[in-house]
Amino acid sequence: MSDFLGTKQENFQYRFSNSNYATYDNTGYLLNDSSFLLAVNYEDKIQVIQGDLYNSTEIIFNTIKEYHEREKIYITAIKNLLKLRRYSNLIYELSNDIISEEEFDNELSDNEEAYLIKVNNHVDSKEKVETLYSVIQNIDEKLTEDDFMEIFSISHTFIHKNMTLDSEF
Repeated sequence: MSDFLGTKQENFQYRFSNSNYATYDNTGYLLNDSSFLLAVNYEDKIQVIQGDLYNSTEIIFNTIKEYHEREKIYITAIKNLLKLRRYSNLIYELSNDIISEEEFDNELSDNEEAYLIKVNNHVDSKEKVETLYSVIQNIDEKLTEDDFMEIFSISHTFIHKNMTLDSEF
């Protein structure tokens, strides 16, 4: 059973053609037109549930998927805000002569990952765009393009391609 459910995504696709496949942490599921397969790794044991797909089960899977997409957005935002805070602290130390420019430069080059915000969030489906937009609306703050890019790791191109808003979100 673990060979079937291990890391071989092609086995899922072989048995469930025209299916929707998703994985989150220790959970994976497949949906096709009439059935579902859910696999959960719990305490180093893979538990599998298979059944007919009804509107109610499809709603449950879509809810799980949206939950995990929101979680990814929140985690990215928190990590990026922490990086911004660390960078602001470093700027503060430099501007108050606590550290020298050389120390500042060395800190940035030696610990790039602690400060660098990568614009690499792959929002590659309509559902992900809608989830991201929903999160932004719930923030209830005006965000500039720079805020949006820094907080959510979204590229300038993505913003202009997918968002129908002006310079503030």
